[in-house]
Amino acid sequence: MLSDGIVRLRPVNLSADIAAALPWYQDPTVLYYSEGSTDPFDLERIERMYSYLQQHGEVYIVEVLAGTAWQSIGDAALTPEMVPIVIGSAQYRSRHLGTRVLTLLVARARQLGWSKLVAHKIFDYNERSRHLFERAGFNLVDQGMDAQGRGYGRWELTL
Repeated sequence: MLSDGIVRLRPVNLSADIAAALPWYQDPTVLYYSEGSTDPFDLERIERMYSYLQQHGEVYIVEVLAGTAWQSIGDAALTPEMVPIVIGSAQYRSRHLGTRVLTLLVARARQLGWSKLVAHKIFDYNERSRHLFERAGFNLVDQGMDAQGRGYGRWELTL
C-alpha cells in the first residue's frame, strides 16, 4: 500500500473492486480522456483490463481520506510502458489528487529500481493529463496519430 496520508493506493482486489470501478468506466468524460471514445466498459472488460495490467505491473485503487474513512475514487497502474491514472469520481477531479497519485507512483518506481517511467499515449486534447506529467518532469519523446486521426504524445521520465 502506498500513501501520503491524504491519498492511498491499495492493490486492486479483482473480486471486490470491479463493481466499484464500473461507474468510472461508464462515465463519458473518463472514457473520452483516457480511451478516446465514450463507449462504456462492462464488468468483463474492466476485469480484462485489470488482469492485463496486473500481469505487466502493479494495479491500485485510488482512495482518499474522507473524514475518518477511505473512499475509492479511481484507479492507477504502474507498468514499465504505462502509468494510467483515472480519477473516476467527478467530485474529486481538479483537486490535484492526480499529482499526489503520480508522486506516489514515481516514488514506487524508484523503489523498484526502474530507470524510467513511460506515459505511452496521452491525447493532445487531454491538457490536464499533459500538464500533470509535464509538472512531474516527464518529457515528450514521440508523437503519433491513432486510427481515428487523434494526435497523442508519448512522455517519459528518467528516474
